[in-house]
Amino acid sequence: MGAQCCAALRESGRRGWLYKPSSQTRCHDGGTAAMASASDANASTNALLRAYAWNSSTLDQPVASYDIRRLRSLKQLCSAPRPDLNDHVTVLLPELGSGRCVDGSAGLRRSTRLVIGVQSTVGSLARRDAIRGTWRRWADAEATLVCFVVGGAGLTTVQRGALATENAPLGDVLAMRGVGDGRCFLNMAKMWAWWRDAAHSFLQPGSRVTHVARTDDDAFVSLPSLLGLVRQLHCLPNLFFGSLAYSGYNAPHFTKCGFTWGPGRSTYRRTPFYKYGCATAGAHPPVPFAMGWIQLMTASLARHVGTSASIAAFVERCMSTPPDPKMWGNDRHEDVALGYWLAKDFGSERITYVDATPRLKNLGCFKDAEDYVHPRRGMLAMHYVKVPTGQHYLWDVLGPKARPHDSYNCSVYAGVA
Repeated sequence: MGAQCCAALRESGRRGWLYKPSSQTRCHDGGTAAMASASDANASTNALLRAYAWNSSTLDQPVASYDIRRLRSLKQLCSAPRPDLNDHVTVLLPELGSGRCVDGSAGLRRSTRLVIGVQSTVGSLARRDAIRGTWRRWADAEATLVCFVVGGAGLTTVQRGALATENAPLGDVLAMRGVGDGRCFLNMAKMWAWWRDAAHSFLQPGSRVTHVARTDDDAFVSLPSLLGLVRQLHCLPNLFFGSLAYSGYNAPHFTKCGFTWGPGRSTYRRTPFYKYGCATAGAHPPVPFAMGWIQLMTASLARHVGTSASIAAFVERCMSTPPDPKMWGNDRHEDVALGYWLAKDFGSERITYVDATPRLKNLGCFKDAEDYVHPRRGMLAMHYVKVPTGQHYLWDVLGPKARPHDSYNCSVYAGVA
């Protein structure tokens, strides 16, 4: 698989689809040619890019604590939801429209509170159409704007024309300037570009948007349930929400280290972080991060991620650094990087983390345990919908029809076991 990945990346580079710095000699995944530049001198003073200096004293310190809240404790966090918005959608109203992403803040409805970026690729039209015909329909009745995010760098004339035609009816596809689509996985620059463009397009002064999220085009999102939870947590000024795990991050090498599902209750020396040699490698201490199928944060956090000069310099350095030959492809663990940025650059002590893992799972058609479960009411999102027709199956089960789950039909339409 690694050889196929590199071959695909080399072909993308040959066709001009990807940006490569002049010093790049190996296959590279989707850089950014139009990002705010940072000199080597400035980058060397960027705290986000430094290795962490561990010693016996710091290793024997207690593992850092974070303000982690579980779903079952959320009712005690805030008072009643804001009265200006209904908690539940009762009817689909497609004629109202949900706004146009390409128009930025001018395309927002007055009621829009949540903006979701769905990571896609230029060639994934079938996935986008499946989402438009299913869970995106909730956005027309809910206070939500759903935007598809694709790479905008190096597009051919034919690709630009196809996107323009696709965008004409709804204006829901955003081509990230200066960023290419990753060929084997989501690249760091494209992940950050969504938060950058969301901050500049939807979070300007006067905006009524309160939360911004990111998901993938192989995920089914239950917008009524998600928005209802967002309203319930309206009192939290700095909220980071998702299926949480923990990992250290090796900033000079742009890799995660010491993955765990829990923060640990002892010292760093007694955690997997130390066992795997993360401290020796100079990785930063484990931080909470949200799995990629949905990452949701308040406008304050999204604005910081999208406008921070330190984060922009970090992304530029990452995308211009040759991949580590010991790592598969050029995976820079962008999900962990996002958690690292928030904890390090914004300040973890100012963030309330909400772990929604029980209601954010991979789709299991026959499997129904641990990370792969049957679709059921109350889920916020389901990931691993590998075939576009799987969106229609989940719409039948989780949408207004509320049909019972059928393992065989699920497997046929969604392409998973």
